[in-house]
Amino acid sequence: MKIYLDASVLITDDRAAGRVSGVIELAAVPPIGSHVMLAKPLHPVGSINVRGFTGALKVTDLRFEAVIADAVSISASLEDICVSSIEEARQVMQFLEQGFDLSADEYLDE
Repeated sequence: MKIYLDASVLITDDRAAGRVSGVIELAAVPPIGSHVMLAKPLHPVGSINVRGFTGALKVTDLRFEAVIADAVSISASLEDICVSSIEEARQVMQFLEQGFDLSADEYLDE
């Protein structure tokens, strides 16, 4: 089942570093409060070790749209990813972008 995911990436001093979003394939619709596991990439990419990112992201909101042929009709918001620096934020966004084909939008220019 194709589901659109969206998660913000924050730095611990409450700055928004960016966001990751995109469509992934899941076996079922994850209920609110459950976790989407993004620790094992679908594509070959180096592993990362960033405090604040375990790869398990809690589903905080679900939205359902009317079904249009072959369109993604379910969106899931995931909990914020909180890291301690812009470098770590970039590592996490790059990992999710390369490993899961998600789009990463960086907000900071540091």
